[in-house]
Amino acid sequence: MDFKKIDSKVIFRGHIMDVVVDQIEFENGVQAQREVAVHASCAAVVPITPEGKIIMVRQYRYAVEEDTLEIPAGLLEPGEDPMEGAKRELEEEIGQKPLHMEYLFRFYASPGFTTETLDVFLCNEMSPSHQHLDVDEFIDIQEVTPEEAMRMIADGRIKDGKTVAAVSYYVARAKEA
Repeated sequence: MDFKKIDSKVIFRGHIMDVVVDQIEFENGVQAQREVAVHASCAAVVPITPEGKIIMVRQYRYAVEEDTLEIPAGLLEPGEDPMEGAKRELEEEIGQKPLHMEYLFRFYASPGFTTETLDVFLCNEMSPSHQHLDVDEFIDIQEVTPEEAMRMIADGRIKDGKTVAAVSYYVARAKEA
């Protein structure tokens, strides 16, 4: 259905997102308000060891007040190419320098309210480097087999959306090969 924007106001400006409230009118004359989190884009990586394990990071997430198990990921710098951002995040979070990266897919984090997109990559060739964690970033590295990761998704130990999507995609693709 088509609509036109009648009014738009930025009600919050933050470090990683702004919140905009738009007043819109649909083609049938109905008016509505939409709140949109204008969010920075992100890049994520499914890193695979030579033994076929997925390298994941466990970290505390303040918004949900619990530790989460995730694939390495992070915000892109303004104007940063998603692949370059994925490479940077891989080295920063798990201390591995990517030697070969493959683009997998892009998705919307939650298109009902945010503009955030995530580009997901696969990396199965790495060389040891050094972690470069932010001062407020505390990460434990964990390696799991794809089968273990799928069990962890099924039983709720992995709840992070990008990780569920990326691991599920990777496992499904591996089955087709």
